[in-house]
Amino acid sequence: MKHTILTILFLIILHTFYAQELNYNPASSRHTNIYRTHNRGINYFPDSIRVEFPDQEAIVVFELKQFSAQSSFIDNFPATLQELEDYLNKSISGEIKSSLTISAHYKADNQKEITIREKAAETKLLIQEKQITQLLPPGIEIYLQTDIAKVYIYVPDLNKLRELSQQSYAQVVSHVKDEAKAYYIGRKSFKARFIVQHNAISYSNIQHTEPNDMIYASASAAVGVFRDKVYPELTGAIGLSFSDRFNRRKHKVEFTYSTMYLPERKAEGGYSNNLSTFAGISYRRNFSNSGRPMWSGFGAALLVHDKGDFFQGKTARFSILQDLGSTRLSIIPEFYLTDDFKKFQFGLKLHYAF
Repeated sequence: MKHTILTILFLIILHTFYAQELNYNPASSRHTNIYRTHNRGINYFPDSIRVEFPDQEAIVVFELKQFSAQSSFIDNFPATLQELEDYLNKSISGEIKSSLTISAHYKADNQKEITIREKAAETKLLIQEKQITQLLPPGIEIYLQTDIAKVYIYVPDLNKLRELSQQSYAQVVSHVKDEAKAYYIGRKSFKARFIVQHNAISYSNIQHTEPNDMIYASASAAVGVFRDKVYPELTGAIGLSFSDRFNRRKHKVEFTYSTMYLPERKAEGGYSNNLSTFAGISYRRNFSNSGRPMWSGFGAALLVHDKGDFFQGKTARFSILQDLGSTRLSIIPEFYLTDDFKKFQFGLKLHYAF
C-alpha cells in the first residue's frame, strides 16, 4: 500500500511539473525576417542574414539551411540578381511598374519558375514599441527560393535592382565567418544584420541561437501481458530532450520509475495486488525529418521492490520502444532476466503517455 501511494503521488507531481528549458537563449529580435519556413515548429532555414543598403534604399534577407556549407550562394548572389534582372527585361513588355511582386523558384533540375504580379501601391511599416523601425514605400518585392536558401529582396525600382546586383556580398560572408571563429557552432543557428554603405559594412550584429533543449516530466499508463497475467502499469519519468539546429526534437533520455500491478488469486477467494517496481533509464531518437516525429529506442531497468513471487532474486528488464504513428501511443516488447539474471522471460505492453 505504501508503494502504491508513493507511486500515485509521484505521478501527480510529474503530471503537474511544467517543462523547463535548458540553455535556450533565443537571439533578440534585432531584425525581422520577411518570412520564415516553419512546419510544426521546424525551421528548415535557420541561418538568417539581413543586409540593408541605404544607398540603394534596398533590403536583402538570406535564409540558409546551413551557412557554413552554403556561403558560396551569397558570394555568387550578384550573378543571380543579374540573371533575374535579364529575365524580367525579357518577360515584361513596355514600362516596368514600380509595384511588383516576383516569385522565383529555382529547382534542383536547373528549371526556373518565375511569377510576376502587379500589385496595388502600398507602404509597409514595421512598428516596435510604438516606434517605426522599418518603412517600405511602394516598390518591387522578390521572393527567391532554391533547395538550400530563401531570399527576400526589396528595391524601390528596377534601376536600384541593377545597382544591387553590382554590390559585393563577399565582405558579408567573410565577416560572418570571422565572427564564427569565436564560437563553437555545433547545433547553433544565427541571425545577423548588416548595413552596407559606400561598398563597406557600416554596421553589423550577429546573434547565435541555442538549440531548444529541455528538461521535462511526464506520466504514462500501460496494459501489459506477462506470463499468464494481464496487468496495468503506471510510470513516472523525468527526461532530457535535445533538438537539432532546425528545432526538431531528435533525442530523449528518460529516467523512469514504474510499478506493475500483478493480480493474484487468494486461496480463500478474491484477488491481491502484487507490486513490482522498476527504476530505469531509456533513450529514444526521432528518425523522422518531417513535421511528425517518429520515436524509436530502448530502455533498461532494475527491480527495486517486489511483493509477490513473480520475480526471484535480482531482476533486470530490457525494452524496445517504438511509437505506433502517435507520439503518445507505443507498443513495447520487454525482456526480463530474473532469478539473479539467470532466467529469461518475455512480456509485451501497450503504452500511453499522458
